[in-house]
Amino acid sequence: MMKHDKKILASIDFSINSTSMLVFDGSYHWYHFGREKTSYFDLGTKNFTRSLLPKRVKGEDYCKTERMKIIDARQVCQNIVKVMSDRRVTHIAFEGHSFNSKGNSLLELVSYQFLLRNMIITYLVIDETNMFFYPPITVKCFAGGAKFKKKDMLDAFIKTNDDALLENEVHRIISSSLDSVLKGEDVVKPVDDVIDSYWILKKLQQDV
Repeated sequence: MMKHDKKILASIDFSINSTSMLVFDGSYHWYHFGREKTSYFDLGTKNFTRSLLPKRVKGEDYCKTERMKIIDARQVCQNIVKVMSDRRVTHIAFEGHSFNSKGNSLLELVSYQFLLRNMIITYLVIDETNMFFYPPITVKCFAGGAKFKKKDMLDAFIKTNDDALLENEVHRIISSSLDSVLKGEDVVKPVDDVIDSYWILKKLQQDV
């Protein structure tokens, strides 16, 4: 990928089973990396692209399971890096690890994300100075409040005064489907990840 002057920003709300990446080059385009045989709310539009990977399975023993994790992590990260390369991303922001994940789940999440960071530096014209990292509370505060829950993040997303977002089909679909998107205090996938990636990117815009 050749260096160029225009800043193209990306944000990642990373998880092993449902990652949302948002790319901004004057308009917003979301990429969702999910799993086969998992039900997701339909955001089918020119502004939203989904890639589905096979559901993770365990091997016959500990050794084979760990090998399968390596293969799976590489596949997840390669998919993300390819999109970043194709879109000529220059700056990337990550949300920090959530403490909702514990034990082996947290260790796997950290391992996958550090592999992704290394692959970005290795294969793209992005180094650590163009990578930004925000604790979850920072992202919530930027959306409107440190104690914001998923529903609050959604409300702030809907009520935005961001013209580029208001013109986006993803915003229109979510805004017109609140009965399906909101389940009590929870927001369905991948809408919750889409919204988080938006607020991560808005914070990144401020910093670059």
